[in-house]
Amino acid sequence: MSTVDTVIAEPTYESRGQLIVSVEGNIGSGKSTFLSYCSQDPAFDVFSEPVDTWSNVGGTNLLEQFYSDPAKWGFPFQMEVMITLLDRYLRISPRRIKLVERSLLSARHCFQRCMLAHGHLDSVSSAILNQFHDTVRDQWRAIPQIIVYLSASPAVSYSRLLSRARSEESGVTLEYLSELDQYHDEWLSGLQARNMAEEEDLPILTINADRPFNEVVKDYDRVMKELKFLYDC
Repeated sequence: MSTVDTVIAEPTYESRGQLIVSVEGNIGSGKSTFLSYCSQDPAFDVFSEPVDTWSNVGGTNLLEQFYSDPAKWGFPFQMEVMITLLDRYLRISPRRIKLVERSLLSARHCFQRCMLAHGHLDSVSSAILNQFHDTVRDQWRAIPQIIVYLSASPAVSYSRLLSRARSEESGVTLEYLSELDQYHDEWLSGLQARNMAEEEDLPILTINADRPFNEVVKDYDRVMKELKFLYDC
């Protein structure tokens, strides 16, 4: 087959369904850059985090409120994140491969865990979030089939965060990014161990995202090629 369009038009695509990929990584790790690059290929449908939606929930900038007072706004913000993630995972797309920025898995195992460790969630709020996660996983299967992990050091992520200068992120510290980096590593290393034990089947494709664009773009192309191969298997 010579073009992506002919692949999409074939009946086998309808029976095969869509490959759903979660693009994971720390704040400032380069997820948006990767997704923007992938969006140029007609095989991929890209769903970035809906920052504009989070910035106007019932007239409230929920993202900004969360960063300014996480103890008060942690639970509603996390619920909003999970609701918008569910929407993106269930949204129908005509393209072969759907790339979604983050997942309910990282929301639970990285961000929720960090909030709980700092006392920004009580046990009841955490239990409700877990119940929501489990229901979505079991009833709607709104989970990825593959993870692409943009691995970047906290220092590089922090430098990029400062460069993009989002007003809502002005209070984000290097310490916070270091904690999230640790939670990502623990979650994904644990997931990799379970994959190797054949308890789960969730491949992880890792990109070293510390490098500048002109170097890391080669890995972008490699991962995109691997995703197309996995779809066609």
